[in-house]
Amino acid sequence: MASPHPMHRLLQGEVGSGKTAVAVAALLTAVQGGYQGVVMAPTEVLAEQHYLGLEPLVRLVGVRMALLTSSSADRGGVLARRRRRTAERDRGHPCPHPGGVRFARLGLAVVDEQHDSGCTSG
Repeated sequence: MASPHPMHRLLQGEVGSGKTAVAVAALLTAVQGGYQGVVMAPTEVLAEQHYLGLEPLVRLVGVRMALLTSSSADRGGVLARRRRRTAERDRGHPCPHPGGVRFARLGLAVVDEQHDSGCTSG
């Protein structure tokens, strides 16, 4: 990551093998270097799981994390309130807008892929 050249890496492993810990370490390294990081998940459920699991950890080291989803169905306004609080707290920083998210200085993108094993029972 210290190289000035872009890189692409695939981290693959079984459940519980430490993939998330490696991703968080890489994200914190990017943030320490003055960049932003993003974790992208294929579903809102997984995005929320990542947020709820990672946000308390990164907050301990002074890093802010936000949950951004494209959902229009908002389970009682919870996500809308969370987005408003995040936007209010981060005034002056890039905020989501219709059509996508803009980053001021994106240094690392982690893409979480879920795969169906194709196994069926019976």
